[in-house]
Amino acid sequence: MRLAFQADLLRLCLSPRVGEFHYLRTQSRGYARQATQDLFRILAPTAILGYGFPKESFQAALAKTKFDLIAVDAGSIDPGPYYLASRSSFTSLEHVVRDLRIIVKGLSQHSADGQQCKLVVGSAGGCGTDNQLFILTDALQQLLREEGMSPKPFATITSEVSDIGSLLHGRSLTSLGPMPPISQEDVRESVVVAQMGLEPIMCALAHTDIVICGRAYDPALFAAEPVRRGFPAATALHAAKVLECGAIATTPGSGS
Repeated sequence: MRLAFQADLLRLCLSPRVGEFHYLRTQSRGYARQATQDLFRILAPTAILGYGFPKESFQAALAKTKFDLIAVDAGSIDPGPYYLASRSSFTSLEHVVRDLRIIVKGLSQHSADGQQCKLVVGSAGGCGTDNQLFILTDALQQLLREEGMSPKPFATITSEVSDIGSLLHGRSLTSLGPMPPISQEDVRESVVVAQMGLEPIMCALAHTDIVICGRAYDPALFAAEPVRRGFPAATALHAAKVLECGAIATTPGSGS
């Protein structure tokens, strides 16, 4: 079962209308409660889904610690605009599925041991476009079936903006830095994704244990669930910024 959170949810974050911003603030306050646990444990398997990580290290971590969340980013702007413009991935689907299979098996084992653990994947397919999101969720459904976890529900949150022309109607764009002017026609012919923050992910996590996101702010993947459970946003986001690139933050550093 797939719970689809479409672009109208994301527009609550994007719309300039005061009422919609007020709605988001009200919703966020609803989560600003006292945490009911002293410690929230997060596992960050790798810097980018598909870049690989040692299966043994992942299994050792799960054997040693009961985690509340497994979170992993699947995208980056580092490879440049080509992959977004072409709605393609800079990582091999075979490698992405290899990593995801290990994660899903770990999630299944945690569940069998009675530990509730959530999974959040962000910026599906590298660029977070709708087609890449659905490619990843198709692979996830197959893995869930293989692990006997189907029909475990999961949520998808799209981020591709299809009517960007109407959203920008009557407005002008200012470039960030020495860039040539961009016209409304240029924008209409472009592939545009809106980078989501905490709120859409928090909303989805209130309904399911697995969330696959389109383009997302990397730390939001790690911070959304602890904030939803009542931990301070500042603390959660600080920890999330350290965790987002996996073992790169360790000594010695490693991408996985």
